[in-house]
Amino acid sequence: MRKVNQIEICRDDMLKRIIKFISKHKLLITVIIEIIVILVLYFLGFRITYNAKIENNWDAIEACGTWFCGCIVPIAVIVIQHKISESEQRTSASNTALLDEIEQIKNSVDSTDPQRQVKRHISSDEIYRFICIKMVASTEEIAEHFKVDINDIKHQLEDLWAVSELISTVSLEDNPNGNIAKCHWKKS
Repeated sequence: MRKVNQIEICRDDMLKRIIKFISKHKLLITVIIEIIVILVLYFLGFRITYNAKIENNWDAIEACGTWFCGCIVPIAVIVIQHKISESEQRTSASNTALLDEIEQIKNSVDSTDPQRQVKRHISSDEIYRFICIKMVASTEEIAEHFKVDINDIKHQLEDLWAVSELISTVSLEDNPNGNIAKCHWKKS
């Protein structure tokens, strides 16, 4: 009885290891799914054959290709876009955290030196760098990051947008001519 329990435990442990290995390798999962689909289709009567006397039914081939493109490709596009979006968000968060740490170090140095206590001027390059690091930043986020009023950076944003054309708005709803304070910016 005890030996049977040890065999079951060993078998369960082996299954867990196999599942863990398979879940780490996406290509292996894809191959396994394809093999299962091929076997199911084979048992349903589909055969891959070559016979010169048989005429190819191009309508059937086109229908299979259309079904494949209509079902598999959109799913693949959605999955890939989701992964890219997650990667951009992680990169943006990491870059923003690093930039905040650098700004804290700058502010601690500025606060100890009495001559640097004067309100500093924010350059267009600093704003452009922040937008590049953040990937998408609203005017409010930019002003909050530099601890200034929106009116203090409005001129630099207009310069980067209209004159230099280094940045652009994210969506069509953003209208820098109408209300620059509500715009979301990205690198052009």
